[in-house]
Amino acid sequence: MMQMKRRIKLFFMLVIVVFLCILSSCYALSDTARMISYYSEPSNYVAATGTVIHIAYAEDFESLYLGISDTSYRFDDVNFVIEGKNLEIVREAGIDDVLKIGDTVTFSVAPKYWGDGYCIPLVAISTGDDVFLRIEEGVPNLLEWLRS
Repeated sequence: MMQMKRRIKLFFMLVIVVFLCILSSCYALSDTARMISYYSEPSNYVAATGTVIHIAYAEDFESLYLGISDTSYRFDDVNFVIEGKNLEIVREAGIDDVLKIGDTVTFSVAPKYWGDGYCIPLVAISTGDDVFLRIEEGVPNLLEWLRS
């Protein structure tokens, strides 16, 4: 009888652990869905100008991080990121050769900040006559990147 109670207790503990795992994965999926919904709305995007204060690639060169200060729009942070196909586009457009610390850039982002360590993705960026990424291609590429 004692053995049976123990097995029932273990079974229910296993069910609770599985339920919590499913719940946490659903929450993560819903967070991604909320991000896709937010970034799909054109009215969420703003254009701004600012001064480049930091340029760095991630160790794997899959992300380009830009620090932009003195912005014409007040953001929660000065750190922005370019990833996925948008990164390929800005590289092909010569961002590595042209963009320097101290340059004034015009850029577009949807400014919602999604938590600690989050960098806002850039969907358009230019400096002077050099256009590295246009919003018309940046937004769909960001959405594609989020879905994958």
